[in-house]
Amino acid sequence: MKKNLLFVVVLVAAVALLASCKKKEISMTPETTKVSGSLAACFEVVDEPVKVALKDGKLDEMESVWSVKLRRTDAALPFGDDCEIAPYGSYRTDGSSYCLAGFGLKIKDADGNVVQENEAVEGGLSGPYSSDDVKALFQLKAGEVGEIRWTVDSRCQDAKEPLKFTISSAHNSVDGYGGNSGSCGEAGSGDVDALLNQFENTINRLSKLNWLDDNYDAVEKQAINLYDKLIDMEMSSEQEKRFEELNKKFDKA
Repeated sequence: MKKNLLFVVVLVAAVALLASCKKKEISMTPETTKVSGSLAACFEVVDEPVKVALKDGKLDEMESVWSVKLRRTDAALPFGDDCEIAPYGSYRTDGSSYCLAGFGLKIKDADGNVVQENEAVEGGLSGPYSSDDVKALFQLKAGEVGEIRWTVDSRCQDAKEPLKFTISSAHNSVDGYGGNSGSCGEAGSGDVDALLNQFENTINRLSKLNWLDDNYDAVEKQAINLYDKLIDMEMSSEQEKRFEELNKKFDKA
C-alpha cells in the first residue's frame, strides 16, 4: 500500500515537473537593424526582442504571430502620395497604375539554419499576416514606428535557440492589367518642389551614412534617380538656385 502511495506521489511530481518545463514563449532578436531590398533606405528594424506566447506549450494557429517593429527614416519613398499602394498578391483590371510593395521575414536558428522564410514579394498566406500592416507602414512619418506581422512557422517552436531574424523589402510599379508600368505615378513627376524636397531628404540621409554602410548604395541610387528627373524639368529661377545648391551638397555627401 505504501509502495502504491509512493508511486502516485512520484507520478504526480513527475507530471508537475513536465508541465513546468513546457516552454511558455519563443523569441527572436534582430540579426541586423538594416532592411534589405529596394526600400532599404526608407525603413529600419527596431532593435528589440520579438516574443510569442505559447498556450500549454503550443502555438495558436490563429493568434501566434511575429510582430516586428519598423521605424520610418527620413529618406523619400520611391513612389508618391498619388500612387495607390497594394500588397503583393493584389491584382487590378481597371487600367490604372499602382504600386506593389511588401516586406519579408527570414529566421535562422542558432546553427544558422533557416527555419522560417517569407519573401517580400509573397502575398496571401505566405505573406504578411495582414495587408493592412503593409499599407500602414507607408503612412508613417520620419521617426515613427509601425508593426508588421507574420504567422509563426511551427518549425520555430522546436528550433535551436537563440533565433535571429532579418527583414527584406520590395516594390514594383505596374498598370491595372498586370504589366510593369515603370513609374506608378512617381512622386512629383509634374511637381518640381515635391521632387526637390525628396532630393534634399535623400541627400541628408546619404550624408549621415558611411560609404561602407550596406544602405549607402541604395540611398545614393535613389538620389541619382531624383537628380535625373529634375535635370530635365523646367524650373523657376528660385528652383534652379535651390537645385544648384543641392547638387553641391550631393557632391560632398
